[in-house]
Amino acid sequence: MDGRWLLLASIGLGHFRNKYHPISLITLGTLLIVLALLPAHEVLLGGLLLLWGIAGIGQTLVNVTTQTVIADRVAVEVQGRVYGAHFALSHLWWVFAYPVAGWMGSSLASYFFYSSLFGLGLFVMMFTIFRPHQLMQLKRGLWHEHDHDHSDPSHHHHAYSATQHTHLHFHPAP
Repeated sequence: MDGRWLLLASIGLGHFRNKYHPISLITLGTLLIVLALLPAHEVLLGGLLLLWGIAGIGQTLVNVTTQTVIADRVAVEVQGRVYGAHFALSHLWWVFAYPVAGWMGSSLASYFFYSSLFGLGLFVMMFTIFRPHQLMQLKRGLWHEHDHDHSDPSHHHHAYSATQHTHLHFHPAP
C-alpha cells in the first residue's frame, strides 16, 4: 500500500479521536485486521490489495491510538519507559506469531482463513477477559512520577530505609 494513504489515515485519525473513545477505535482496528484475512485465499490480486488496505487501516487504528493513549495518560518523564515496555510487549508476541504463521503457511492450504479464525478467537477471549465496554468508564487523567519524602512519619507507613524515593500516581482529569 502506498505510504501516503497510511499517512492520511493517521492524520485523519485525529478527527475520530475526538469523537470516539480510544477503546472503540482499537477494537474496530483489531476487527478490521482479523476480518481482512478471512477471505484472502478466495480473491484475486485486486481484492487482495483492497484487503491489504483494510488491514492497514486497522493497524493504523490500533497503533496510532495506543501510542496516543500513552502520550495522553502518561507524564512526559516516564513516557520513555512506558513506550519501551509497550514496544517490548508487542514484539514479544511476534516471537510467537512468526513461527505459527510459518507453520500455518507451510502446513495448511487456507492459512489466511485459519489464522483469521485464530485471531478472531484471541479477540473474543481478550474481549471477554478485559471487557472493553467497562474500560470506557475509566476516568481520563494522567500518570506521573514525583519524589516522595518519608521524613514525616504521619505521611506514609512504608518500610523504606531511604527517606526519599519516587512514586507513580494517577490523577483524574477534572
